[in-house]
Amino acid sequence: MSTRAEILRLLSDGAFHSGTDLGNKLGITRAAVCKCIRHLTQSGLERAWHIFFGEATLLGSR
Repeated sequence: MSTRAEILRLLSDGAFHSGTDLGNKLGITRAAVCKCIRHLTQSGLERAWHIFFGEATLLGSR
């Protein structure tokens, strides 16, 4: 399964996840998580996912 698909799978539970936590679960850096999220949003998934970038990066769905 691709990293992007794994991120979507992890986010599909509807909970909020930090970029660091996602990276730890996938064995990649937080920067790599953000890059994957950026690609997903550029692919049109921004309507389905709420992405918050701040002091603590939180990713999740509502």
